[in-house]
Amino acid sequence: MKTALTILSAALLGSALGYILKPNASAPKPDAAAAPNSQERAEQLRQRADSKQVEFIEIPSQPAAQPTAAVAPRPEAIIAQLTELKVDDARAPRRAVYHLERLVDLGDAALPAISAFMEKDQDIAFSAQSIAPTNPQPAKGGGKGKRSGSEPWNYFRPYPRLQMTLPETLRLGLLEVTTHIGTSAAEALLLEVLENTGRGVEVAYLELALQKISPDQHVEKILAVTRELLAIAPDANTEASLAVDRRARGYLYAILVKYKDRVFVPTAQKLLVRADGTLDGHVLGYLRRVLGADAIPILQTAINDNRITDDVAHYAVRDAVLHYIGESPAADALLLQTVRDGLARQEENGRLNWGVMKLPLQALYRNLGEQSADSLRARQRLVQQIRDEHDNQSLSDGLVKLDVQLEAALAERTGEGAPDK
Repeated sequence: MKTALTILSAALLGSALGYILKPNASAPKPDAAAAPNSQERAEQLRQRADSKQVEFIEIPSQPAAQPTAAVAPRPEAIIAQLTELKVDDARAPRRAVYHLERLVDLGDAALPAISAFMEKDQDIAFSAQSIAPTNPQPAKGGGKGKRSGSEPWNYFRPYPRLQMTLPETLRLGLLEVTTHIGTSAAEALLLEVLENTGRGVEVAYLELALQKISPDQHVEKILAVTRELLAIAPDANTEASLAVDRRARGYLYAILVKYKDRVFVPTAQKLLVRADGTLDGHVLGYLRRVLGADAIPILQTAINDNRITDDVAHYAVRDAVLHYIGESPAADALLLQTVRDGLARQEENGRLNWGVMKLPLQALYRNLGEQSADSLRARQRLVQQIRDEHDNQSLSDGLVKLDVQLEAALAERTGEGAPDK
């Protein structure tokens, strides 16, 4: 009996061990279908990312180190480094900004070194773009314009604007540094440079700088220097090596226009047409912008000046007068005469040449939304007079379209109840 029990116990134990050690046949095997797909995987990763929290560890402050004496950079050394920059180095503008800002940080301590450099009448360009071409090409359509600074095309161009994001030359950079220092000592240095400079671009920078530091305190001084430079050197810097100096006269006339300066008008009147018949576009723009319709007597003298033979110059001075049609009888008369001249140049039985009619039509269309009701009505009368005088069908059709726009502008002006100019 004991033997039987022993055999039975051994059999049960063997079966149990076999069950434990044998792989479970009913357990599911890993299957590719059971793995998460790409969307599920992305969602799991997103949930994990959302659950992550960034912990910022605050580092305890260290004991303060023993103070050491800081050695301030010498402004003379900084300026010397600026003079060593190479114009063909692409990084020169970046290096220039770095050194100039170091001077700003020095404050008044930098002013003596800046003053010493400004007295040398030396300058360097910070980029190749600041170097003017050796043999500049004349502007297209310039006609007889022999001087790049006085050609009639300058009338049609806006006055040049200063590059304020990065100074183009070292001297301009130092003026900017002085402006940012902005103390009374800095203001005195700017006035000293204004008194001694012969460069139009520096006067333009100084005008902005002094207005920033002391608004309206030095305007008369600025205008006096501007007039002096334009009077004593009307052709100066047209062959200058730096591009900013080629634009000097444009900067100066822009200052006169900004302040509506009429003191320079008698001098400008003499400079408008030179002895060789060249029309100065900068002067023409100044006279028109400052005097308005009051400039017409001066401009009529230029229209009748037989020394002017350049077509662009003829066009420019007439355009200046025609800005005031509807305001000046002389401008109205010139418009009608220009239309007659244009029609006289048409080919017999040919299509209308709109090119020769551009000047009067452009004047009639100009700035309709800015005109007073009286000016718009005056233009309507001019349009009607042209249609009555001439039987050119193409011109008449064009004037009908113009009259529609004049009527719309007049309705908008009077309908808004805006006061006439």
